[in-house]
Amino acid sequence: NKDVKKHVNTIKAQVAVYKVNNDFKQAGELLKGLADNTKTLEDIWEYAFFIDNQNNLSEALKYYQTYIDKMGKDLVLDDKTRRRQKARAHNNIGRIYWLMYKYEEAEAAYNMSLNCNRGIDGIFADSMRYAYTLANIAILLKDKYEYDKAESYYIQSHNLYKNLSNVPMKDRLYYEALLANNIGNLYRIIKRIDDSERMFKAAVDLYNRLEQFTKDYIYERARTERNLAD
Repeated sequence: NKDVKKHVNTIKAQVAVYKVNNDFKQAGELLKGLADNTKTLEDIWEYAFFIDNQNNLSEALKYYQTYIDKMGKDLVLDDKTRRRQKARAHNNIGRIYWLMYKYEEAEAAYNMSLNCNRGIDGIFADSMRYAYTLANIAILLKDKYEYDKAESYYIQSHNLYKNLSNVPMKDRLYYEALLANNIGNLYRIIKRIDDSERMFKAAVDLYNRLEQFTKDYIYERARTERNLAD
């Protein structure tokens, strides 16, 4: 077991070097080898997430599903961890289906993510992930021209983000601002101009507050200011 662990660590070190040198083909081949041979949740997830970011969507979909199936047989994970990780995988599957324009499959996967995340006691395994998935459903519904439903999901997500006491203020402000801008865009589409202006102003204010933590979102603030000007 020690020899196997040492070998796996050596391969992961090689992967890190390939990534630094932008040799993603070699990195992906090594990660796939680890996923297929070790069959651990960690290695399956790492390959699925990597290949997802390389836009190989069908391959990522396959390995996310493998991850979910494998987790169902894992007796070590506690219930909260299992629900959190399954919710994350289903959310990513939903996003892939959305990118493929398979909207029904995407919505089903997103709803599976919500169901995994929220326990029978109503307590979330990961509140931020739950809010994130609500926003993804809103985007999907907007693309399906179901604007009333999209608004409802956006508002649920926005309200949840505002009350995430266990999330760093910087992250909370960013997602609040992003959602406020998206809601503003939705209102602009359905010609609720006053509401659209109100949400864009709220987003700009949130981006201004965010500047005390980081200057990384100047572009996003400028985009929202353009939306407001339009």
